[in-house]
Amino acid sequence: MDLASIPFVQARYWSPGSGTPKLLVIHSMECPIQDGRASQVAHWFAGPTSPKASAHYMVDPSEVWCGVQPPNVAWHVGSANTYQGQPSIGIEQTGYAYKSDWYGPLALQQLDLLVDLVASLCDRWGIPRTWLDVAALNRGESGISTHGLCSAAGIGTDHTDPGPNWPVEEFMRRLNGASKTGKGKKMFDFVLAKDEKVVLFGIGFGCVAHRWQGAPNGGFGPWTPLHDGQPFPVTELTATRNADGRLDLMAWDDNGNVCYRTQATVGGSWRPWRLEL
Repeated sequence: MDLASIPFVQARYWSPGSGTPKLLVIHSMECPIQDGRASQVAHWFAGPTSPKASAHYMVDPSEVWCGVQPPNVAWHVGSANTYQGQPSIGIEQTGYAYKSDWYGPLALQQLDLLVDLVASLCDRWGIPRTWLDVAALNRGESGISTHGLCSAAGIGTDHTDPGPNWPVEEFMRRLNGASKTGKGKKMFDFVLAKDEKVVLFGIGFGCVAHRWQGAPNGGFGPWTPLHDGQPFPVTELTATRNADGRLDLMAWDDNGNVCYRTQATVGGSWRPWRLEL
């Protein structure tokens, strides 16, 4: 992700800072997982009704916004706003700590955007792609954690977001599969269908889904699972369009196994998954 291209609106409450961040803190906004919330919260932090709080970045399923430019200090996690003498980086994502379905299609779409942002920030500031629990925070290690864990370690406020159900293991799996450019295995692909509509394909927790444009240059419909009969959890995929307009999909697991699926008719149903030995 190009950090310089992220839209920016200056938060009302922040402090000048310098140095090299050693901690990245993930939060939840306590709002529905929806498009448009990143901009909404960024402008709220910038506006006259803002609480005395802010974050460096806001993430929703389709956008990232910036409210405080690192290494300036955002007011996001109490005493851990500075950690080991350096400013920490705070990231707000949509969702409720104890209510959200972190495994839904929009949540997984947001997770990939969050991974891309975090990978880019780790590369920019030299933050290890390491998950920090309470003990690691108490030892002053550098890496990634949450507001709730900072609170439990006594270096945050009393917040517990993003909550115990947030998919830490899936986040770290995707993050550590990424390269230094923030891109890793091909977990998303798209194809231009014969009718000029874009078709998106993606992987969530090893299962394949796709999403169609309602009209050329228009909005997208909901994610629809394609994993029925899928022979194994996949970690990479690629999609193509045949000369006759039918779409093909190939997917791999970590052991190099390949499964294959194609449309039976143009724009129609899909034939069963076939394992390629």
